[in-house]
Amino acid sequence: MRPITSQIVLQAVGRYDYPDKRQFDLWYQCPIRLCTVYIAFKDGWNSENEVRCALNAAIEMRTFAIEVARPAGESRGLKFSECQSKSYQPHFNSNFVHVDHEELTHVKELKSNVTVVSFNGEEFAYKFMTPKCYQNSFETEVDNYRKLEGAEGVPRLKAVVRKAGLVQGLLVSYIEGIDLWSAVQHRGMWNEHILMDITKRIIRVAANLERHKFYHVDLKCGNIIRRGIDGEIYFIDFGGGWTDGMYREERFQHISRYGPDPRDALFTLGRTIWELWAARHPFKDAPLDCIKNDTVQNIIRDCDEGNIDNIVDLCALYCGMADG
Repeated sequence: MRPITSQIVLQAVGRYDYPDKRQFDLWYQCPIRLCTVYIAFKDGWNSENEVRCALNAAIEMRTFAIEVARPAGESRGLKFSECQSKSYQPHFNSNFVHVDHEELTHVKELKSNVTVVSFNGEEFAYKFMTPKCYQNSFETEVDNYRKLEGAEGVPRLKAVVRKAGLVQGLLVSYIEGIDLWSAVQHRGMWNEHILMDITKRIIRVAANLERHKFYHVDLKCGNIIRRGIDGEIYFIDFGGGWTDGMYREERFQHISRYGPDPRDALFTLGRTIWELWAARHPFKDAPLDCIKNDTVQNIIRDCDEGNIDNIVDLCALYCGMADG
Protein backbone atom coordinates (compact mmCIF):
# COMPACT_ATOMS: atom_id res chain seq x y z
CA MET A 1 0.00 0.00 0.00
CA ARG A 2 1.35 3.42 -0.92
CA PRO A 3 2.13 5.48 2.23
CA ILE A 4 0.16 8.65 2.89
CA THR A 5 2.43 11.67 2.99
CA SER A 6 2.38 14.12 5.87
CA GLN A 7 1.55 16.95 3.48
CA ILE A 8 -1.65 15.26 2.33
CA VAL A 9 -2.67 14.46 5.89
CA LEU A 10 -2.07 17.99 7.11
CA GLN A 11 -4.05 19.46 4.24
CA ALA A 12 -6.92 17.11 4.96
CA VAL A 13 -7.18 17.61 8.71
CA GLY A 14 -6.60 21.34 8.35
CA ARG A 15 -10.20 21.76 7.23
CA TYR A 16 -11.49 21.05 10.74
CA ASP A 17 -12.03 23.53 13.55
CA TYR A 18 -10.17 22.61 16.71
CA PRO A 19 -11.77 22.87 20.16
CA ASP A 20 -10.37 24.80 23.09
CA LYS A 21 -6.86 23.90 24.25
CA ARG A 22 -8.03 23.07 27.77
CA GLN A 23 -9.34 19.71 26.55
CA PHE A 24 -7.38 16.52 27.10
CA ASP A 25 -9.77 13.98 25.55
CA LEU A 26 -10.45 14.63 21.87
CA TRP A 27 -12.40 12.72 19.22
CA TYR A 28 -11.83 13.47 15.55
CA GLN A 29 -13.18 12.18 12.28
CA CYS A 30 -10.08 11.19 10.29
CA PRO A 31 -10.63 12.48 6.72
CA ILE A 32 -8.24 9.93 5.23
CA ARG A 33 -9.65 6.73 6.77
CA LEU A 34 -13.17 8.09 7.37
CA CYS A 35 -13.19 6.81 10.93
CA THR A 36 -13.24 8.25 14.44
CA VAL A 37 -9.85 8.61 16.16
CA TYR A 38 -9.42 9.05 19.90
CA ILE A 39 -6.53 11.29 21.02
CA ALA A 40 -5.41 11.38 24.64
CA PHE A 41 -3.11 14.30 25.47
CA LYS A 42 -1.52 13.41 28.81
CA ASP A 43 -0.20 16.95 29.34
CA GLY A 44 -2.69 19.04 27.36
CA TRP A 45 -1.85 20.47 23.95
CA ASN A 46 -0.30 23.74 22.89
CA SER A 47 -1.23 24.21 19.24
CA GLU A 48 -3.42 23.00 16.40
CA ASN A 49 -0.32 21.55 14.78
CA GLU A 50 0.01 19.10 17.67
CA VAL A 51 -3.47 17.78 16.91
CA ARG A 52 -2.56 17.45 13.24
CA CYS A 53 0.62 15.58 14.18
CA ALA A 54 -1.33 13.25 16.44
CA LEU A 55 -3.78 12.40 13.64
CA ASN A 56 -0.84 11.91 11.28
CA ALA A 57 0.82 9.56 13.78
CA ALA A 58 -2.42 7.61 14.25
CA ILE A 59 -2.60 7.08 10.49
CA GLU A 60 1.01 5.94 10.27
CA MET A 61 0.53 3.58 13.25
CA ARG A 62 -2.81 2.33 11.86
CA THR A 63 -4.48 2.84 15.22
CA PHE A 64 -7.84 4.25 16.26
CA ALA A 65 -6.58 5.49 19.64
CA ILE A 66 -3.33 7.32 20.31
CA GLU A 67 -1.68 8.77 23.42
CA VAL A 68 0.46 11.90 23.21
CA ALA A 69 3.08 12.81 25.80
CA ARG A 70 5.99 15.19 26.19
CA PRO A 71 9.14 13.33 27.24
CA ALA A 72 10.53 14.58 30.54
CA GLY A 73 13.39 17.02 30.21
CA GLU A 74 12.72 17.76 26.54
CA SER A 75 11.55 21.22 25.60
CA ARG A 76 10.35 20.19 22.17
CA GLY A 77 8.97 17.09 20.54
CA LEU A 78 6.10 14.71 21.22
CA LYS A 79 5.97 11.00 21.93
CA PHE A 80 3.16 9.00 20.37
CA SER A 81 2.03 5.59 21.51
CA GLU A 82 -0.95 3.39 20.79
CA CYS A 83 -3.44 3.17 23.62
CA GLN A 84 -6.41 0.93 24.27
CA SER A 85 -9.25 1.91 21.95
CA LYS A 86 -12.35 3.40 23.50
CA SER A 87 -15.79 3.00 22.06
CA TYR A 88 -16.89 6.37 20.75
CA GLN A 89 -19.15 8.35 23.06
CA PRO A 90 -19.92 11.89 21.90
CA HIS A 91 -19.28 14.46 24.59
CA PHE A 92 -17.94 17.96 25.15
CA ASN A 93 -16.23 19.90 27.91
CA SER A 94 -17.90 22.52 30.08
CA ASN A 95 -17.51 23.81 33.61
CA PHE A 96 -21.08 25.17 33.67
CA VAL A 97 -23.54 23.88 36.28
CA HIS A 98 -24.66 20.40 35.31
CA VAL A 99 -27.57 18.04 35.92
CA ASP A 100 -27.69 14.28 35.43
CA HIS A 101 -29.67 12.81 32.56
CA GLU A 102 -31.58 10.61 35.02
CA GLU A 103 -33.13 13.74 36.55
CA LEU A 104 -34.92 14.61 33.29
CA THR A 105 -38.39 13.39 32.31
CA HIS A 106 -39.10 13.05 28.61
CA VAL A 107 -42.11 15.03 27.35
CA LYS A 108 -41.90 15.00 23.55
CA GLU A 109 -39.49 14.98 20.64
CA LEU A 110 -38.84 18.12 18.60
CA LYS A 111 -36.02 16.96 16.33
CA SER A 112 -33.68 13.96 16.12
CA ASN A 113 -31.38 15.48 18.75
CA VAL A 114 -33.75 17.87 20.56
CA THR A 115 -36.51 16.89 22.97
CA VAL A 116 -38.72 18.67 25.46
CA VAL A 117 -38.06 17.48 29.01
CA SER A 118 -39.32 18.29 32.47
CA PHE A 119 -36.86 19.19 35.21
CA ASN A 120 -38.00 20.28 38.68
CA GLY A 121 -41.50 20.90 37.35
CA GLU A 122 -40.37 23.18 34.50
CA GLU A 123 -40.12 22.35 30.80
CA PHE A 124 -36.84 22.79 28.91
CA ALA A 125 -35.48 22.06 25.46
CA TYR A 126 -32.82 19.35 25.81
CA LYS A 127 -30.29 19.34 22.97
CA PHE A 128 -27.95 16.37 23.04
CA MET A 129 -24.99 15.08 21.10
CA THR A 130 -25.07 12.26 18.57
CA PRO A 131 -22.11 10.56 16.87
CA LYS A 132 -22.50 12.99 13.95
CA CYS A 133 -22.27 16.11 16.15
CA TYR A 134 -19.15 18.24 16.41
CA GLN A 135 -17.67 18.62 19.87
CA ASN A 136 -16.63 22.23 19.40
CA SER A 137 -20.10 23.34 18.21
CA PHE A 138 -21.64 22.34 21.56
CA GLU A 139 -18.91 24.12 23.49
CA THR A 140 -19.42 27.22 21.33
CA GLU A 141 -23.17 27.10 21.94
CA VAL A 142 -22.77 26.90 25.72
CA ASP A 143 -20.26 29.75 25.70
CA ASN A 144 -22.56 31.92 23.57
CA TYR A 145 -25.59 31.32 25.77
CA ARG A 146 -23.49 32.31 28.76
CA LYS A 147 -22.31 35.51 27.04
CA LEU A 148 -25.89 36.43 26.15
CA GLU A 149 -27.50 35.66 29.49
CA GLY A 150 -30.47 37.99 29.95
CA ALA A 151 -30.39 39.30 26.37
CA GLU A 152 -33.73 39.91 24.68
CA GLY A 153 -34.81 37.14 22.33
CA VAL A 154 -32.34 34.52 23.59
CA PRO A 155 -33.43 31.39 25.52
CA ARG A 156 -31.89 30.98 28.97
CA LEU A 157 -29.25 28.31 29.51
CA LYS A 158 -30.25 26.29 32.58
CA ALA A 159 -27.49 23.67 32.74
CA VAL A 160 -25.42 21.19 30.80
CA VAL A 161 -26.46 17.54 31.00
CA ARG A 162 -24.17 14.74 32.10
CA LYS A 163 -24.81 11.18 31.03
CA ALA A 164 -22.64 8.19 31.96
CA GLY A 165 -20.15 10.61 33.48
CA LEU A 166 -19.76 12.67 30.29
CA VAL A 167 -21.26 16.05 29.40
CA GLN A 168 -23.42 15.26 26.39
CA GLY A 169 -26.12 17.93 26.16
CA LEU A 170 -27.55 21.21 27.35
CA LEU A 171 -30.84 22.50 28.76
CA VAL A 172 -32.31 25.80 27.61
CA SER A 173 -35.69 27.36 28.31
CA TYR A 174 -38.36 25.86 26.07
CA ILE A 175 -40.13 28.33 23.79
CA GLU A 176 -43.61 27.01 23.00
CA GLY A 177 -44.14 28.05 19.40
CA ILE A 178 -43.04 27.37 15.84
CA ASP A 179 -39.90 28.11 13.84
CA LEU A 180 -40.50 30.63 11.08
CA TRP A 181 -39.49 28.33 8.24
CA SER A 182 -42.10 25.76 9.30
CA ALA A 183 -44.62 28.57 9.80
CA VAL A 184 -44.36 29.95 6.27
CA GLN A 185 -44.03 26.49 4.71
CA HIS A 186 -46.87 24.64 6.39
CA ARG A 187 -49.23 27.21 7.86
CA GLY A 188 -49.53 29.70 5.03
CA MET A 189 -48.59 32.70 7.20
CA TRP A 190 -49.23 35.28 4.48
CA ASN A 191 -50.98 38.03 6.40
CA GLU A 192 -48.81 41.10 5.69
CA HIS A 193 -49.57 42.71 9.05
CA ILE A 194 -48.26 39.61 10.88
CA LEU A 195 -45.23 39.30 8.61
CA MET A 196 -44.31 42.97 9.12
CA ASP A 197 -44.64 42.59 12.89
CA ILE A 198 -42.36 39.54 12.77
CA THR A 199 -39.87 41.37 10.54
CA LYS A 200 -39.55 44.26 12.97
CA ARG A 201 -39.21 41.91 15.93
CA ILE A 202 -36.39 40.05 14.15
CA ILE A 203 -34.58 43.31 13.45
CA ARG A 204 -34.97 44.44 17.08
CA VAL A 205 -33.55 41.18 18.45
CA ALA A 206 -30.65 41.27 15.98
CA ALA A 207 -29.95 44.91 16.89
CA ASN A 208 -29.97 44.05 20.59
CA LEU A 209 -27.43 41.27 19.99
CA GLU A 210 -25.28 43.72 18.02
CA ARG A 211 -25.31 46.02 21.06
CA HIS A 212 -23.87 43.02 22.95
CA LYS A 213 -21.20 42.85 20.19
CA PHE A 214 -22.62 39.53 19.04
CA TYR A 215 -23.88 38.22 15.70
CA HIS A 216 -25.77 34.97 15.14
CA VAL A 217 -23.61 33.36 12.45
CA ASP A 218 -26.32 30.92 11.29
CA LEU A 219 -29.33 33.22 11.29
CA LYS A 220 -32.19 31.94 9.13
CA CYS A 221 -35.94 31.33 9.49
CA GLY A 222 -35.35 27.79 10.75
CA ASN A 223 -33.35 29.18 13.69
CA ILE A 224 -35.98 31.69 14.79
CA ILE A 225 -38.93 30.70 17.02
CA ARG A 226 -42.16 32.70 17.26
CA ARG A 227 -43.74 32.12 20.66
CA GLY A 228 -47.39 31.21 20.31
CA ILE A 229 -48.75 33.00 23.36
CA ASP A 230 -47.60 36.52 22.45
CA GLY A 231 -45.67 36.45 19.16
CA GLU A 232 -42.30 37.17 20.81
CA ILE A 233 -39.28 36.21 18.67
CA TYR A 234 -36.36 34.07 19.90
CA PHE A 235 -33.14 33.17 18.13
CA ILE A 236 -31.89 29.60 18.70
CA ASP A 237 -28.98 27.35 17.70
CA PHE A 238 -25.89 29.32 18.71
CA GLY A 239 -23.37 26.57 17.92
CA GLY A 240 -21.81 28.24 14.90
CA GLY A 241 -21.64 27.18 11.27
CA TRP A 242 -23.52 28.80 8.45
CA THR A 243 -26.06 27.96 5.76
CA ASP A 244 -25.38 28.16 2.03
CA GLY A 245 -26.50 31.39 0.45
CA MET A 246 -26.74 33.40 3.67
CA TYR A 247 -23.30 35.00 3.21
CA ARG A 248 -21.45 36.33 0.21
CA GLU A 249 -19.20 33.58 -1.13
CA GLU A 250 -16.14 35.81 -1.25
CA ARG A 251 -16.50 36.41 2.52
CA PHE A 252 -16.34 32.76 3.62
CA GLN A 253 -12.60 32.70 4.29
CA HIS A 254 -12.69 35.90 6.33
CA ILE A 255 -15.75 34.82 8.34
CA SER A 256 -14.33 31.38 9.10
CA ARG A 257 -11.23 33.00 10.58
CA TYR A 258 -12.55 36.18 12.22
CA GLY A 259 -16.33 35.81 12.35
CA PRO A 260 -18.87 38.09 10.64
CA ASP A 261 -18.54 41.87 10.78
CA PRO A 262 -21.52 44.32 10.83
CA ARG A 263 -21.87 44.25 7.03
CA ASP A 264 -21.85 40.42 6.95
CA ALA A 265 -24.49 40.35 9.68
CA LEU A 266 -26.63 42.87 7.77
CA PHE A 267 -26.44 40.75 4.63
CA THR A 268 -27.53 37.62 6.51
CA LEU A 269 -30.35 39.50 8.24
CA GLY A 270 -31.60 40.70 4.85
CA ARG A 271 -31.51 37.15 3.47
CA THR A 272 -33.46 35.93 6.49
CA ILE A 273 -36.18 38.54 5.95
CA TRP A 274 -36.19 37.69 2.23
CA GLU A 275 -36.67 34.02 3.11
CA LEU A 276 -39.53 34.89 5.48
CA TRP A 277 -41.53 36.90 2.94
CA ALA A 278 -40.82 34.72 -0.10
CA ALA A 279 -41.31 31.40 1.76
CA ARG A 280 -38.45 30.19 -0.41
CA HIS A 281 -34.67 30.32 -0.21
CA PRO A 282 -33.46 33.57 -1.81
CA PHE A 283 -30.35 31.91 -3.23
CA LYS A 284 -32.39 29.30 -5.13
CA ASP A 285 -35.55 30.46 -6.84
CA ALA A 286 -36.94 33.47 -4.99
CA PRO A 287 -36.33 36.75 -6.88
CA LEU A 288 -36.71 39.91 -4.82
CA ASP A 289 -39.61 41.14 -6.94
CA CYS A 290 -41.72 38.21 -5.72
CA ILE A 291 -42.02 40.27 -2.51
CA LYS A 292 -44.68 42.91 -3.15
CA ASN A 293 -44.23 44.97 0.01
CA ASP A 294 -42.17 48.08 -0.86
CA THR A 295 -40.93 48.62 2.70
CA VAL A 296 -39.63 45.08 2.94
CA GLN A 297 -37.95 45.35 -0.46
CA ASN A 298 -36.17 48.50 0.78
CA ILE A 299 -35.06 46.77 3.98
CA ILE A 300 -33.64 43.83 2.02
CA ARG A 301 -31.86 46.10 -0.48
CA ASP A 302 -30.31 48.16 2.32
CA CYS A 303 -29.02 44.93 3.91
CA ASP A 304 -27.94 43.36 0.62
CA GLU A 305 -26.19 46.42 -0.77
CA GLY A 306 -24.74 47.71 2.50
CA ASN A 307 -26.55 51.04 2.29
CA ILE A 308 -26.64 51.14 6.11
CA ASP A 309 -23.63 50.65 8.36
CA ASN A 310 -25.06 48.26 10.93
CA ILE A 311 -28.18 46.56 12.29
CA VAL A 312 -28.74 49.13 15.03
CA ASP A 313 -29.03 51.86 12.37
CA LEU A 314 -31.35 49.65 10.33
CA CYS A 315 -33.55 49.20 13.40
CA ALA A 316 -33.65 52.96 14.00
CA LEU A 317 -34.64 53.60 10.40
CA TYR A 318 -37.37 50.99 9.93
CA CYS A 319 -38.75 49.70 13.19
CA GLY A 320 -40.64 52.89 13.99
CA MET A 321 -42.03 53.13 10.47
CA ALA A 322 -45.71 52.54 9.74
CA ASP A 323 -46.37 49.22 8.09
CA GLY A 324 -45.87 49.46 4.34
